[in-house]
Amino acid sequence: MIKRYITKITLVLFVLGCGEDDSVEKIVAAVSNPTPINQSINIEFSEGAISFRPGANTPDDAHYKLYLDKNMDPVNVNDLGSNTTYIYSDLEENTKYYWKIETLDNNEVLSTSALWNFTTAKTLAVTNPIPTHQNREAPVNGDISFTPGRNTSENSTYRLYLDTNTNPLTSYDLGKNTLYTYGDLEKNTTYFWRMETLRDNEVLATSSVFNFTTVATQPAINLSPGNQALRVDLDGTLRFIVGDNTSTNAVFKLYFDTNTNPTTTYELGNNTSFIYSDLTGNNNYYWKVETIENGKVSAVSTIFTFETRSPINTNTAPSENFDLSTWKITLPINSNGGNDGKSAEIDVAELNNGYKNSDYFFTSNDGGMVFRCPVKGATTSGNTSYARTELREMLRGTDKSISTGGVNKNNWVFGSAPQADQSAAGAVDGRMEATLAINKVTTTGSSSHVGRAIIGQIHANDDEPIRVYYRKLPNNDKGTIYFAHEPRTGSEQWIDDLIGSRSNSASDPIDGIALNERFSYSIDVVGNTLTFTLIREDKTDIVRTVDMSDSRFDESGQYMYFKAGLYHANNSGDADDYAQVTFYRLEKSH
Repeated sequence: MIKRYITKITLVLFVLGCGEDDSVEKIVAAVSNPTPINQSINIEFSEGAISFRPGANTPDDAHYKLYLDKNMDPVNVNDLGSNTTYIYSDLEENTKYYWKIETLDNNEVLSTSALWNFTTAKTLAVTNPIPTHQNREAPVNGDISFTPGRNTSENSTYRLYLDTNTNPLTSYDLGKNTLYTYGDLEKNTTYFWRMETLRDNEVLATSSVFNFTTVATQPAINLSPGNQALRVDLDGTLRFIVGDNTSTNAVFKLYFDTNTNPTTTYELGNNTSFIYSDLTGNNNYYWKVETIENGKVSAVSTIFTFETRSPINTNTAPSENFDLSTWKITLPINSNGGNDGKSAEIDVAELNNGYKNSDYFFTSNDGGMVFRCPVKGATTSGNTSYARTELREMLRGTDKSISTGGVNKNNWVFGSAPQADQSAAGAVDGRMEATLAINKVTTTGSSSHVGRAIIGQIHANDDEPIRVYYRKLPNNDKGTIYFAHEPRTGSEQWIDDLIGSRSNSASDPIDGIALNERFSYSIDVVGNTLTFTLIREDKTDIVRTVDMSDSRFDESGQYMYFKAGLYHANNSGDADDYAQVTFYRLEKSH
């Protein structure tokens, strides 16, 4: 219904001094510019605004009534007063609402708008599931999280269904949380989950069913002897690394004998090493490790193998008891046998043709490979003043057509080196393992030199990624182990927190290594990571790692080679003073 609102407007007409009154009727138009616009969809339902513009000729003191509900002829009325905006809340989702506005003056309806409508949005299911759908490496202890679906109101809650059924039934009420922490799931198991979005306990949306598979325990990895190793000692230790995802309460069972599929078992508990003895020489041995978790076998390693060495011959050359096919040796004497000038080298071919030297390089009474070096001796070059009886790795073997130095088939590079260098090199990355005993160290010399010796290295073009030291001071019963990392630029790094101290006045280390006490070490490089491990029977391994990312050995042209034996780090002692070390095992791999 439209009411006429009459206003009298006096028009003053300047027509030769005469004037008159004229009455004009003005119609108050209905409100316009509805918001939401007519037939809008996906309108917020939890809270929003309805607004409009007053119609033409609307009096200043007009007021409004809003009719809003789900009826096509809405009857639910809201008095707006003079406001042209109405804030609504808690509408139903995915529902069509109808609304109109009456303009009134003194409770008399002046105009009524057209009938408009809008449809509220629908709460959509949650998105961005974590773990991602069909993830195959989910942890057994972790979090499930998600992003609320579009149009989800702030007071919505969530219910998680999670179990191993393809349509999961086990429910967990999360409240308003979008993260759920789970624990102790079964390994290598597929779990299914879905999420309900609720408001006032009414389910508004249900997600798809997602799934993830928990990680499996990975098999143990052999550490030593290396798989298919040759000339392995008849007495020694099997060592392995637990596989990824192995629980801390796992135990291990070793199968070890001469069968290609070994059947003789040894219960190791949680130990990752096994000491064996009295193996048969020149024989192949096989071993594997079962990982057992919660009473069940969760992983079985591949079968590893090694070949034992010949029974020790104490009257033969070291090359008869050790694989020296890719080593040469530097002696502390010159080519004429003197102890000055440039040191003599015994190449790969001669070293493996029964070479021994009764003063500096020979086989001990217990079959070890002895390195002896005096304080005063010939040296390799003008760059060093220290003598040595030391092996230098030669990957080329006896092929002298390949140069000794350079990125070539005689040397190796880090796995972080440029691809071209990796292709040109004789190997990529490397590991060296040794079992040895220090028989004697010097007792004379300066305070910074006395009693120290270098027993293993990785050497680069001009620098040393690692130098391993043993040092025993004259008044101490035991010695220390430490190592240095020499980057291409910057200062050396000293890692001296393994056993005792490298101080010139160090006290006797309580847990030190005595002369003639056997111990083992390994040097392992993978990419820019260098790992040193000190191994002693009935003691916990000591492991230290160096990040070489800033050491610049991964740049083009940098090549590596192992060194082992005795590099005598004392040139200030008495001329007849000397050091001696005996190796019982020396292996390397790439």
